[in-house]
Amino acid sequence: MEVDNGEKRIPKWPRLDVYIPDQQVRRRIKLAAIKRDMRVSQYCLEAILERLEEDEILEKETPEVAQEGEEETTVEELRNWQEMVKTKLGGRPLPDSADLLSRLREERTREIADLC
Repeated sequence: MEVDNGEKRIPKWPRLDVYIPDQQVRRRIKLAAIKRDMRVSQYCLEAILERLEEDEILEKETPEVAQEGEEETTVEELRNWQEMVKTKLGGRPLPDSADLLSRLREERTREIADLC
């Protein structure tokens, strides 16, 4: 569907507003979009779709919890699941949660320091 604003036709698509209160994050998003020669909305859409795909892979393939006496089978199933997820993510391993938490804590500390 397109809307005529008098000069050019602008596609009218359903909108999803995302509020990003952190000015630094907004700046990083804009710079990343510029680097890829994209509009910010297209960059955000691609990032969201990529994250949804990762979440759906993990959601569909989460193994069930083992019952008593099934630990060995469960370990093997978890290893198989881990390899399958890694393959579906294009060979990229799942991010190290300890590293991620450390980086997030550092970012939060910098943000708090900027407020003072």
